[in-house]
Amino acid sequence: MSSNGGQFLGSKDVAALNRRRNREFFELDEMIGQNQNDSDEEIQRWEEAQIRKGVTLPQIQAHSEEMNRPPADQQYYYGPNGYTAVDSDLSYSHDARTPPTISTVEDIRKKIRNRMEQAKEQQRRHNNELDKVTSDLTDCNNAIRSLNLELTTASAEYKFYQEMRGFVLDLVDCYNDKLPQIIAVEDQTLAIWKRGCKAASDLRQQYIKDRSEEIHSKHSIELVPNLAQIAERRSPLADYLERRKALASSVGMSIESFDMDDYEPTGTPQTLESVANAAAVFDDTVSDFKSLPSILKRFVQWRTDCSHSYSDAWIALCIPKLVAPLIRFKLLGWNPIKPGGLALLEMPWFRDILTHLFVASSSGTVTADDPDIRVLPMLVEDVIFTRLSALLDTWDPMSQVQSARLVALLRELFARFPTIAMTRKPVQDFFRALVQRLIQTIEDEIYLPVYSQRILETDKEAVAFVSDQFRAAFKLFCNILLFHGILSNAALVELSLERLLNRYLLLPLRTSHDRKESVARCVAIAARIPEDRLCTGPSPPTVPKHLEMFCHVTTNLGKQNPSREEVADLSKILQRLKDFKGAEVLEKQLLSDR
Repeated sequence: MSSNGGQFLGSKDVAALNRRRNREFFELDEMIGQNQNDSDEEIQRWEEAQIRKGVTLPQIQAHSEEMNRPPADQQYYYGPNGYTAVDSDLSYSHDARTPPTISTVEDIRKKIRNRMEQAKEQQRRHNNELDKVTSDLTDCNNAIRSLNLELTTASAEYKFYQEMRGFVLDLVDCYNDKLPQIIAVEDQTLAIWKRGCKAASDLRQQYIKDRSEEIHSKHSIELVPNLAQIAERRSPLADYLERRKALASSVGMSIESFDMDDYEPTGTPQTLESVANAAAVFDDTVSDFKSLPSILKRFVQWRTDCSHSYSDAWIALCIPKLVAPLIRFKLLGWNPIKPGGLALLEMPWFRDILTHLFVASSSGTVTADDPDIRVLPMLVEDVIFTRLSALLDTWDPMSQVQSARLVALLRELFARFPTIAMTRKPVQDFFRALVQRLIQTIEDEIYLPVYSQRILETDKEAVAFVSDQFRAAFKLFCNILLFHGILSNAALVELSLERLLNRYLLLPLRTSHDRKESVARCVAIAARIPEDRLCTGPSPPTVPKHLEMFCHVTTNLGKQNPSREEVADLSKILQRLKDFKGAEVLEKQLLSDR
């Protein structure tokens, strides 16, 4: 059918024509893509070949626009001006196309170059993505191989952690079950030692009371002592004194230094029996739970194989609390205050900890960053000081031997473990108990009678009793000063100077009619005062306030003494204590006596 000198084509013919032309353009694109590296001359020859075929540029542009246009139910009219689209429901058509834009050969070249550059850029991006994917694939393969290698180690570590968890839980349950029995045996052994200590203290106090009553009965009509009871109470002491005299004679020693506090009733058989019965506490447990090396061996293995988790779990802080019940069990018969006790550093459990925690380390040496360096100090703080606090009730501060043993142990502990924290509660409780024990001993044990000058001149037994009591008080004074460097100077001033020296020891120095003996006592007291004069702060240039009374008594003794040698000794005491005024007074006295 024709109209306006044109001819209508069907939709199928137009679609076939479009497909043919599209194919030609696709072939053109492929040819451009294959020859994108060719020179401009090849492109020019191709363009001229297309022109010779009679294909005009406006037609190429028109066909390109038609190719990109979406399909529609339209019919096309072919007329003098080319194809014209008309609606299917119209019986006529009209030319709705705008005049096409004419592109030059140079424009086509630019478009082709832009397209080539875009293709190259896209290819570059694809290559980069390919390199990245290849690198990621390589990393993933390496990670898979690494994880496969770590799988065996992780499985072994997990198995070890589960075994340690079960072992620790069972160990804690076992010790929680055995701890009441251990505490019961501890209380039993402590009670035996306390009875012995209390018996010695009661016997000593009763002896002092009996001697005081005997002396007062001589000079008082109203007081009539029961001599039979006194003799009966003193018979054990008399027997012990006879044995000491015989022993001293056999070795050529003097008995003059004998003191009542050396008498110690024996309770050793009962103690040994109690400790022997305690050995059955762990009879029904497996060997790993009652063997300290077996327990420590597991933690050494943990530290060796997984040191990072060993440190992260703070195992060094858990070991002292975990093995504390077992250490307490091994210390049931240990009393460093009594004779024959095993030294702490020689005990098997102490050597086991040193061997398994330090000697078994990889380096063989102990460094500041070693996680186990605080294990022993914490055991000393939590177990040893707690044990010593309980043993203070079995300690007789009047005994020089027992006091020396206790001081030696404390000095050894602080020397071996300088990191002991004085702020820890067990340590603070021990020092509070120590000070309280000394205060109680001063109040209960020290007694210095005051007799008139007439009794002292006529009754030699009264003089001997005063001397014995002064010697007992002076011995306690010396025992307290043994703790210099362990107790604070403030505590030592209160105990040794304010409670003993000023209150008791200076009294016989004032009332004694024997000036030579008084001077000897002053010299002995001054010799025991430390070089720092127990000053709590910076050392003052003059005599400290807590020594002023002693220096005053010393000066008065020098004024009343005609012996130049004794006055010179007293002057040296005052100079050592920095009482320069009193020393100057005695020096002037020495010059005037020439």
